[in-house]
Amino acid sequence: MQFLPAPTALVQEAILEARTAQVGNQQTKVFTAEHAVAIALQTNRATDRLKIEHLMESGRDPLDEKRLLAILKTHGLEERWKKFLEGRQ
Repeated sequence: MQFLPAPTALVQEAILEARTAQVGNQQTKVFTAEHAVAIALQTNRATDRLKIEHLMESGRDPLDEKRLLAILKTHGLEERWKKFLEGRQ
């Protein structure tokens, strides 16, 4: 588990749109996979790029690509996403 303050508009949006999940006996809020990908892309460290790969390959539900692209566009991350995808090939 990772706790983050809301240092950017993207993180603030992710907090506001977080989903409720049951973890053991505790209910908690978790970011959507699309927001987690966008935040990792915004931070853009090597470990963050690995997190993106992991989310893309092992998520229980596939990423909602349309929603992800809308989030990336809102936060000016479209070019970085294109570069990330090019680097995967």
